[in-house]
Amino acid sequence: PKLDLSDLMPLERDFAFGDGGRALRHVIEPRLGWALVSHRRQRSNPMFVPRGSIEQLRLRTLSLENVTRNPSDRTESANQIVFALGQRFFSRSHAGAVPRLRADVVTAIDWDFAESEGLGNLVLESRLFPIGPLSSRLRGVFDPESALVEAGEAELELQLPSPFAWLRHATLASRYRYLRRAPQFFESFRGETGQPRNGDAVLNQIDVTSRVELAARIRLSYSTVYSINAGKFLRNRGGVEYASKCRCWGIGVFVQQELRQGWGGGLELRFLGLGDDSTNLFD
Repeated sequence: PKLDLSDLMPLERDFAFGDGGRALRHVIEPRLGWALVSHRRQRSNPMFVPRGSIEQLRLRTLSLENVTRNPSDRTESANQIVFALGQRFFSRSHAGAVPRLRADVVTAIDWDFAESEGLGNLVLESRLFPIGPLSSRLRGVFDPESALVEAGEAELELQLPSPFAWLRHATLASRYRYLRRAPQFFESFRGETGQPRNGDAVLNQIDVTSRVELAARIRLSYSTVYSINAGKFLRNRGGVEYASKCRCWGIGVFVQQELRQGWGGGLELRFLGLGDDSTNLFD
């Protein structure tokens, strides 16, 4: 069950600037959520899988349905309450114009009565919608008891100017990711299937992606992943994609080089839907 307190007491305020009708609207939305998983019911569930060593706390805090949706979930027991505060910012360029959403921020903290420590993490998730050529996203998880950042992610995307008619879109995006305790897993590498290795204990990476759309149906892309801990590039990937004239399917060829697996490549077939979105053809 979920309760959105903003329906009961909407909190919003307009701030006007000058005499031209420019204004900013600030909307505050308190949120309250609760989720319950019975240890007794889970224990008698034949499909039950023991809980993982590391839970996805950010996802569970902001999406409590992930705790209770699947009866074979890895949650042994939970009695979790979450209080969150959502804030949205709208701007209006002139009097009579429709306000446009520019940014939203969600902060949340949870308390799990089924756990001995009780108090959970402080979670932040925010988006800055395109303002001119720039858009960004920020996520973070902070443990108030240990005073440590558990996870963080920051994205920044810049749409470059297109001086030529044949250059439809050009974007450059960068993302930084940090995870203090990466989930434990095993990897098997080409030629070493009998010798699995542990993955990285800490995730500390920078991703850079560039995309160029030529005319209306061809896109060139390149991406790279750099590990700050290892001081090495983990992956380099380049590709060429073509979208059909009906704008409903696309095909691509890509080549990539990974640190441990070497060189590789392949084909991708992508279904694009009905082709009615002219701004993000390939997505």
